[in-house]
Amino acid sequence: MEIFDRVCAEISLDAVRSNMEAFKRVCGDRMLCAVVKADGYGLGAVPVARTVDDLVWGYAVATAGEALDLRRSGIQKPVLVLGYVPEDAYADLIREDVRFALYRTDSAESLSRTAVKLGREALVHLKTDTGMGRIGVFPAQMPDFAAEIASLPMLRTEGIFSHLATADCADRTYARRQAEIFGDLLKELEARGLKPPVCHLSNSAAAMEMRDIPGNMCRIGIALYGYMPSEEMDPAFGLTPALTVKSRIIHLKRVPAGTAVGYGRTFITARESVIATVAVGYADGYPRSLSNRFYMLVHGKKAPVVGRVCMDQTMLDVTDIPEACYEDTVTVIGRDQDEEITVEEAAAAAGSFHYEFLCGISKRVPRVYRRNGQICRQPDAAEWR
Repeated sequence: MEIFDRVCAEISLDAVRSNMEAFKRVCGDRMLCAVVKADGYGLGAVPVARTVDDLVWGYAVATAGEALDLRRSGIQKPVLVLGYVPEDAYADLIREDVRFALYRTDSAESLSRTAVKLGREALVHLKTDTGMGRIGVFPAQMPDFAAEIASLPMLRTEGIFSHLATADCADRTYARRQAEIFGDLLKELEARGLKPPVCHLSNSAAAMEMRDIPGNMCRIGIALYGYMPSEEMDPAFGLTPALTVKSRIIHLKRVPAGTAVGYGRTFITARESVIATVAVGYADGYPRSLSNRFYMLVHGKKAPVVGRVCMDQTMLDVTDIPEACYEDTVTVIGRDQDEEITVEEAAAAAGSFHYEFLCGISKRVPRVYRRNGQICRQPDAAEWR
């Protein structure tokens, strides 16, 4: 890893690409959509997008701002905003050829008016709720809704989609029912002369283990970054985690038995101990709930977290790691010799889950990228040409 000041997140773009190539193989003729919302689940939307650009139909994000960030960074392939877009962002997104998710008539009418004013077509994907219970038009109402959208000037329906609620569960009965509903809806729309060219239901989990469900595109999210959608899934798919987080020891001291460590005196040494202070804390995204209950790796050995995790620092007991030295590298997430700390393990210990852990790595943690085996700090578009 490149020299860093206090803490950094290293993202392997080689792993990201390898993961998407695996989906390219198993999804066959289906198009792929890379989900890069939340700044690529915290790993960097733009570097991730550039890494897989030749493998995908386009990208999915959650907000208008995320879509515009991709465009400003030179990403030209289709970008779909999966959820709500405020009306004052319509014009900017239309100008940038960003796709809208539509599930309300009033929004569609407003979008149409804006597109007419601009003299530029707006591309839309209709969202249907097949059982998730979030946004979306119910399937029974979708044919009429789709016909209404088709009648509005300067709107072109490019796609239709839904989202599976239990594709990452061992029991996929409910997911199968959702897939059946979606498939029936596509047939009904076709019978009425309404056939969106892009139909997508599959998420990462479904693309891995439900490959026969309707649709001609799969949205790949968490698995793109190398993480299984849930612990109920078969790990044999062979994803490669993309993230490593490292910090360093910034202070070492030997203390007697009975010494309190950290806020609230929640840890008292039971013996003479060596306490290492590490330059990472909850403001970096290391959960405070890991206080006194998890560990980091120093010289390939487990060093327990002692005392409360602070905003900017965390203390470790390195008494049994005599080689520990000032400014040593500490592995927060990742492998060090024969030991490894996974995102899933850390998140579970924190009472959270891996999606949240990834998204919680704060902006002040520098992202360092590894591509073709080489470290680079802020890869720009020229590196992908």
